[in-house]
Amino acid sequence: MHAARAERIRRPEHGPARGLKPAVIVNQMVDPKEIWKELQPYKDYFSADVVFDGGFSLPALIKADWEVGDFVAAWTPKFPDALRKIRNALVHAREMRMVNVISPTKANYDRLRPWIAPLSLAAMQVTILQKVFKLKSDAHLQKMLFILRKRDHFRNVKI
Repeated sequence: MHAARAERIRRPEHGPARGLKPAVIVNQMVDPKEIWKELQPYKDYFSADVVFDGGFSLPALIKADWEVGDFVAAWTPKFPDALRKIRNALVHAREMRMVNVISPTKANYDRLRPWIAPLSLAAMQVTILQKVFKLKSDAHLQKMLFILRKRDHFRNVKI
């Protein structure tokens, strides 16, 4: 291991939000009401379990009768966990010995398509907040989130 890389690993101030789990980042930086808007066109899709070619099964993200308040109350850890599971199933599809993966098929592409909008929105919100506030560490992130929540500006930020 190169000395510079080892130093970056030991010093968490390098890179925005270094050391925080993705679920924590999503929970603190992504507006669930905005994600809900992206889920609405595919409400039937997100309210049913999805089985992919390759054996991976993704549980329903929402219930069919949910409204925005229900989603806001239950979106975490469900939303970040679903993203992590999809990512892992895609990455491990290259390993022939793995089961429960998402194989590279046209049908799976179609099954993943509804995730594009909510995933893009979540990534955009995290990226914009990190860049706008030039967050360089967990401490900076936590301080900025505290200020935003205290002043209630975070929920009103439009992307």
